[in-house]
Amino acid sequence: MTLTIEITPEEEMRLSEESQRRGQTSADLVRTALSTLLEKDMGDRPLWSEAAGMFSCPMVGEDAQVWVSRNRREGDEHRERLLRRVTPQATSLDTS
Repeated sequence: MTLTIEITPEEEMRLSEESQRRGQTSADLVRTALSTLLEKDMGDRPLWSEAAGMFSCPMVGEDAQVWVSRNRREGDEHRERLLRRVTPQATSLDTS
């Protein structure tokens, strides 16, 4: 079977560099990677719960929950500012 995929120039360069580093052809390197993926049993996959707390987000020393909470808060504040610009301010009507 022949498998054809499109890759970006950056991916092509990375594939070429990695195949040279390993002393393999690009095709052999892709074949090995594909074989490894196909042979991997789903039971061997780590659970997300096992990775909890292992990494900071976005990998720059900040706790993931702090990052998520801050980004949600900033998003809420941004939407509120936009709504204030669009929504006309309520004005009192003079009924006299």
